[in-house]
Amino acid sequence: MRPSMTAPVARRRPSTGLLYLIISGLLWGTGGLTGSLLSRVAGLSAMSVAACRLTAGGALIVALLTVTGRGWPTGRSR
Repeated sequence: MRPSMTAPVARRRPSTGLLYLIISGLLWGTGGLTGSLLSRVAGLSAMSVAACRLTAGGALIVALLTVTGRGWPTGRSR
């Protein structure tokens, strides 16, 4: 396949990837802490805490897509 026939590649600044990595690390750590506190204080099972975290994460992704005006992923990016 010739280079002119390939799909365009989205270009990002190199610092963007590092920023995403830092944010994901912070969210991962605080999510675990929040889950353990929720389990201890509210008496929820591990499955209930996981369901709450999954629901909150999905809601945040939908909110981010709505606020930024980006459409739903389609094609191979999905």
